[in-house]
Amino acid sequence: MKILVADDDDDLRGLVAFALRRAGHVALEARDGASAVESVAREAPDLVLLDVNLPKLDGFAVLERLRQAASMPAVIMMSVRREEEDQVRGLQSGAIDYLTKPAKVQALLGNRGQLP
Repeated sequence: MKILVADDDDDLRGLVAFALRRAGHVALEARDGASAVESVAREAPDLVLLDVNLPKLDGFAVLERLRQAASMPAVIMMSVRREEEDQVRGLQSGAIDYLTKPAKVQALLGNRGQLP
């Protein structure tokens, strides 16, 4: 599976991409919203892990642009923003899930100290 990780946090983006590659996926990376939109158009990933707080275009703007494309990949939004209105907005805009971080990342790390 080809997965785009769009996050402005270099460490987190790199960690998630590394874990995805170790699990056998093709992991692409984007550090801002504009790059994420370009990467989706160029690479046609199956899934986008999309941070809400991206520079240039925030995650909601990226999601809106992806919805206008002929073929939209599945999108899971990730954010430190836990407000219910953000979660609802993301899901109503077409995301299949809205994960809060670092809680979800910590849950993935669990006691093993590594992503599955």
